[in-house]
Amino acid sequence: MGDKSKDQCKSKPNGVYPNLENGCSDFYQCSMGIKIKSGDCPQGLRFNSFTLRCDFPNNVPMPCGNNKLSISSAVVLNPGKLFLINLMSIVNVYC
Repeated sequence: MGDKSKDQCKSKPNGVYPNLENGCSDFYQCSMGIKIKSGDCPQGLRFNSFTLRCDFPNNVPMPCGNNKLSISSAVVLNPGKLFLINLMSIVNVYC
């Protein structure tokens, strides 16, 4: 692994992340700031951060796929546990 690969998890919470530099065709898992695991998606598939699985681009949120649901709308607390936040609802509650 190169130096850049080692730094992928440096400031990230524990979880599984798409490799944006490779068009999300692969992914990696971080634990305590260290990259502990990585994997590749089959050809033509992209890593889906919501389902934590490889999927067709039309089902994967941007920037990894074509689905307009933004990756920034989700908070991953642990691999396999995902909470969606509707930012418009939060704005409406506090206005």
